[in-house]
Amino acid sequence: FNDINIIQNDVMIKMPLAKGEGIIDQGFFLRKAPTILADCLIRYISKYTKKNIDQALFNLNPYEISKRIKVIFENLETIKTTFPNQNIDLINPPQIIGHLNATINTGFSVQAEITITPSYISDVPSFISNVIEINETINNKKENREVFYRGHGKFSYELLPTLLREDPKGKGKVYLEGEHLLFRELLTIEPLSFSNDISGFDILTRMQHYGMPTRMLDISSNPLTALYFACENLNHDEDGEVVLISVKKSDICFYDSDKISCLTNLAKLTANQKDQLSQYIINCLKVDPTKTVLDESDLNEKIYEQYLHCIMNEKAYFKPRIEIRDLKQIFCVKGRLNQERIIAQSGSFLIYGLDAQELPENGNNNFTIHRIRIKKDDKETILEELDLLKINQRTVYPSIENSARYIKNRLENFKI
Repeated sequence: FNDINIIQNDVMIKMPLAKGEGIIDQGFFLRKAPTILADCLIRYISKYTKKNIDQALFNLNPYEISKRIKVIFENLETIKTTFPNQNIDLINPPQIIGHLNATINTGFSVQAEITITPSYISDVPSFISNVIEINETINNKKENREVFYRGHGKFSYELLPTLLREDPKGKGKVYLEGEHLLFRELLTIEPLSFSNDISGFDILTRMQHYGMPTRMLDISSNPLTALYFACENLNHDEDGEVVLISVKKSDICFYDSDKISCLTNLAKLTANQKDQLSQYIINCLKVDPTKTVLDESDLNEKIYEQYLHCIMNEKAYFKPRIEIRDLKQIFCVKGRLNQERIIAQSGSFLIYGLDAQELPENGNNNFTIHRIRIKKDDKETILEELDLLKINQRTVYPSIENSARYIKNRLENFKI
């Protein structure tokens, strides 16, 4: 504590001078701390120390110190003024929280990008602790949000459905080009599997769970299920990640929403038809930038009529009124619990609209993103702990085949 001098709102830190050979006494000089560090130190000292000059300033283990500093940082006014209008998360990025431009007395201009490394967990208890902490932070903002979870075997994976991803061999978005073929071919070949599915959303949900590329991204209400997905493939030579996605409850859709019907029925359009629909919207906005809805006045446009026909095949009562903004959005949607895997995985979905892009690393106005990372070497241990909690291949992917495989693997590893 004796190495810190506080003069009004400035913090001076006692810094040792270089010590020459044969010199017994160590020299020091005072250096002014940067504004954010100064603010943090003032709050830390006033909150956690007794201002005894002989007291060690940081006399706890690093984990406890980091917890204290995190609480302080979350309420720092200097953070808010230095990075205005930023949704800054100091718990579980990675994320860029701002840009600094500074000019030093040499005349050089310096731009810095500030990034924060995500927290790592090594076992199920530390994961649960992180999840609780993040949820408390979200709830403290009183925005009435619900949190969903997605597990990635590789932290480099994008928040993007398979349908919208670029082919790794450089062939472009091959699945998106053939979306209507994927949809119709599987229905043609396996009609009995979809006999109880009425809506386009129900059909896409079943296709998704059988590995067909769709414009939907699986998420779960159960964090332990997401942790299992992040660890299940031990062949991934990369750290895993659980992504926490929070959504305002008022923005969550259900399986029978008209908005969702509009997006799921895009799957019935050819690539050319989707391009025509996109171009028609662009042309409309050029003529009238205030236009927000496609309605009866657009029925003379053939592509709009064809698109409405697809929607009205499942909803005969549907009125020809579509919000242009909704067509290009990403929505969180809760499906019906009418499929065994959805029940087992506490499944919900993000559904991506026309020309929708990857959900940004740091979220957007509709979704906030937090991340928890898992070292690749810890995955096997975490899977064993999850198995004790009955989160395993048999329970996550319920089928007689997976139950048999699970029992066989346990016997091979002398666990039966």
